[in-house]
Amino acid sequence: MVDDPETQRQADALRSLLYLACPGAPPAAISDTARAIAERSGSQTSPTYAVAEAASLTAVPPRNSGRFHNLSRANLISADLARVNLTGANLTGADLARVNLTGANLTGADLIYANLAGADLTRVNLTRARMKLTNLTGADLTGADLAGGDLTNADLTNADLTGAHLTNVDLTGAILTGANLGGANLAAARQLRLVSGILWNLDTHWPDGLADTAYAWSDEVRPGSYRLRGGTARDRSSTSA
Repeated sequence: MVDDPETQRQADALRSLLYLACPGAPPAAISDTARAIAERSGSQTSPTYAVAEAASLTAVPPRNSGRFHNLSRANLISADLARVNLTGANLTGADLARVNLTGANLTGADLIYANLAGADLTRVNLTRARMKLTNLTGADLTGADLAGGDLTNADLTNADLTGAHLTNVDLTGAILTGANLGGANLAAARQLRLVSGILWNLDTHWPDGLADTAYAWSDEVRPGSYRLRGGTARDRSSTSA
């Protein structure tokens, strides 16, 4: 049982590296190995040096190699994966609660059913990512690029999408209650529904036909910032893929 905060931090970092190094290993074995290495290394040793061979794991597999990181159902809770390159990775059903993915590249990644509650996704590249039924409650997506992504039935309750790029994103059935859309680019988003609690400001770019409705259904909470009172209005864009 790891009870020292620094050792726990190292164990979390090691666990993320070991998952990348050995994606097919049993989750329990990876967790036990990370904990054992962290406890032996002590607080003076960086986890990166403790698992030096993991340094190259952020590289994308060669084009046409047919290989991508397979992290399906991986336990990466609170892991530090800042700036990691997981282009095309399989993260289906992975538990990424409170993970740090700041500046990471997840272009084309499969995040269906993944748990990203409370995750730090600041400036993450999620273009063309598949996020059907993904749990993004309370996630920080400030400045994230979600262009071309599929957020069908994703839960974005209280997520921060300030300044995010959502061009051509499919939001069919997505839950946006309490989400912050200040400065978000939603001009080409599909199937966006206006629901109670959405926060937005004068820099928010709405799909055609929704800007006036959003203004009419909102209360100004501070100068230039608004909150939706409710409703179920939907954009008028095509529903085709």
